Amino acid sequence: MAVFLVQGRIQWWTTPWLSYPLIIAVVTISIALWIETHRKNPMLQVRWMRSSNIIAFTITGAVMRILLSEQNVGAAGLLANLGYGNDQLITFYAVILAASVLALVISIFRTNAMNLRRPVIFAVALIAVGAWLDTDISLNSAPYMFYVSQFMIAFAAVYFMGPMVFEGMFRAIANGPAYIIRFSVIFSISQTIGGLAGAAAIQAFTTIRTQIHYADMVGSLNLGDPALMAQVAGVRRMLSTQITDANQANVAAMGQVLQGIQRQATVAAYADLFFLMATIASITTLILLLNYLYHRYHKRNPLAKELAAIAKMREAK
Repeated sequence: MAVFLVQGRIQWWTTPWLSYPLIIAVVTISIALWIETHRKNPMLQVRWMRSSNIIAFTITGAVMRILLSEQNVGAAGLLANLGYGNDQLITFYAVILAASVLALVISIFRTNAMNLRRPVIFAVALIAVGAWLDTDISLNSAPYMFYVSQFMIAFAAVYFMGPMVFEGMFRAIANGPAYIIRFSVIFSISQTIGGLAGAAAIQAFTTIRTQIHYADMVGSLNLGDPALMAQVAGVRRMLSTQITDANQANVAAMGQVLQGIQRQATVAAYADLFFLMATIASITTLILLLNYLYHRYHKRNPLAKELAAIAKMREAK
């Protein structure tokens, strides 16, 4: 599955040989789940993994990882397409590092085992706000314009991890020590596949949207437009010292103009991406918040059953 998701965005999804790792993944995962379901002492408790709480936990973890791909593939990818190299992004990544460290420190001292949902909601809300801030991009966007939004997203990337792990561990321990391995598998799968799927989906989305925007922009070009002709003439004059043939100079000048349109299409595609991620993050925040308020209204802790089971284990010792 990892080969399919990683190579798909590099080789593109229509590459024929990519069907083989996908088929292998589906077949082997299905066989593994069938074996674990029918074993007397399974390593993976498939029935437990199919429970509504664990499915919701897995989906939340995967969605968080997909949304966080906005930073690794989205913002970084846009800046790379705008021509910024690693040397010019040192401060950009320093801001991300500072946010990650701050989130780790706050998470250590502020995580409350009796209220694990609130930090996750806060983290998703930060991603939503950061993604909305990133929708205002242009060809002139520079790394410093992303410092605030990417600080928020980097903070969220670390801040949500502690409460998620705590909740999963509580649910596992409450069922017995053997379930810790099962939780580890579920959590690692949700994070790994979520991250790879998010990167793959973003790459595919931006590629397709770039092609659509480019086709629309080129299709709307009017060769009789004085502004376009003036732009081509300006580029041709710049190239006249390198290309003496007038026809070749015209072709090269039009090529550079089309390259500029390609960059505009790329920026427009990333703007669409940030809008999509902001919308998904906002909807996710709303769903998690409504669920949180529902439990608060009924004065119920979603982990009450698990916490009670753990308390009994401690008393028994």
